[in-house]
Amino acid sequence: MARVSNRSYRNEYVSGNTIRKAEPFEDQRIERSKRRDPAPETRALPMNFPLVGFMVIVSIACVALAIAYLNMMSQITQAQTDIKSIKADISTIQSQNEARKYAISSCEDSDKIYKVATTKLGMKQASGSQIYRYKTSDTGYTVQYGDIPTR
Repeated sequence: MARVSNRSYRNEYVSGNTIRKAEPFEDQRIERSKRRDPAPETRALPMNFPLVGFMVIVSIACVALAIAYLNMMSQITQAQTDIKSIKADISTIQSQNEARKYAISSCEDSDKIYKVATTKLGMKQASGSQIYRYKTSDTGYTVQYGDIPTR
């Protein structure tokens, strides 16, 4: 089997009386060169002072933003807790007010009110000319759009 391989032509085939096959010469050379020379992606880039300074400034900015974010989230959580506490206080105070209103309305005695108003406060019973009657609406309340007329 005669092998004709001239390096200047870089023939990829074996010549002879047998079937021609691809020569693995080129593939082996590429693999060897890869082993000797690492890929450019794995090489370390040269670091100079401006690049290091920029990376330090960016790192400090990232840490400062992270601290500010955590502080803000803490304040929001505290505000939500305070709001829940205040809502609970408001609910308690409203229920106490309702209980006091009920206690006051159940204690009203019109005779006692009349006596206190006439004796202690010096009030007098209204005369017929001082009393004005208005028609009530079906809604249960009256809307006043102007001053009450004086006869």
